[in-house]
Amino acid sequence: MGVANHNHFHGTLPTELGQCPIFMLALTENELTGTVPLELCRNMESFRELHLHSNMLTGTLPDDDETSMSWSHIKGLLNLHDNLFYGIVPTAIGCLTSTNGIPLSDNDFAGPVPSKLVILKNLTNLHLNGNSFTGSIPQQLQSLSLLVQLGLPENQLTGTIPSEMLQRLSFLWRLELDNSHLKGVISFDIGLRTNLLRLNLMQNDLMGPISKQIGFLVEMKEMIPQRNSLTSLIPSEVGLLANLMLAVLEQQFSSGKLSDRKPVICPPWNNLA
Repeated sequence: MGVANHNHFHGTLPTELGQCPIFMLALTENELTGTVPLELCRNMESFRELHLHSNMLTGTLPDDDETSMSWSHIKGLLNLHDNLFYGIVPTAIGCLTSTNGIPLSDNDFAGPVPSKLVILKNLTNLHLNGNSFTGSIPQQLQSLSLLVQLGLPENQLTGTIPSEMLQRLSFLWRLELDNSHLKGVISFDIGLRTNLLRLNLMQNDLMGPISKQIGFLVEMKEMIPQRNSLTSLIPSEVGLLANLMLAVLEQQFSSGKLSDRKPVICPPWNNLA
């Protein structure tokens, strides 16, 4: 095991790390720069986890057969979030079949949301926020049946929120899609996810009314749909969400004329401050 978190190490990752027979390498929250050495990516047979988040690492990640074979040995996390990586996420990501989390947030990865993610049936947490992903949210994400947290905010996505995904992800309790350029309506299928605790759809181009099915989200604690193009009055069913701790509903509706930037707080939301 090699653990050197929360220090002030700087410089590049040594290529010799690929020759170390360790099962976990953690170099998080340092000041490392440069790329991840090819020698490390291709020689991770002994690794079970690799934590490099919160550095200043940059460049693209290799995408070749040797890297794919090497990454297939990782059983825990490959944690790369909060760096400066860019380019396409390599297809080797699909070899992490034993991992339950893919933290790739706060980089500059581009291209479509990686299709290989749908192979990773053990995923419970998928965080891709703060990148430059484009295209639509893949409907195939519905096959990640164990997913409890899905974060895709602050990307450059297009299209709608797939209703099939809302129908199938029965364990989902956190859905964050804010600031992602999404369009369409908020599907009534949102009411099927009765264990949702947090729903953030802020600053998209969603339209139409808030579905009355929102009243079925009885566990909801945080709901943030403002800064869209929603219309009509807030449905009275929102008042059934007795566990709601934060409701940001600042919106200029086309009817009802709620004043911009004035949160609507109504009984029986007794938990709201």
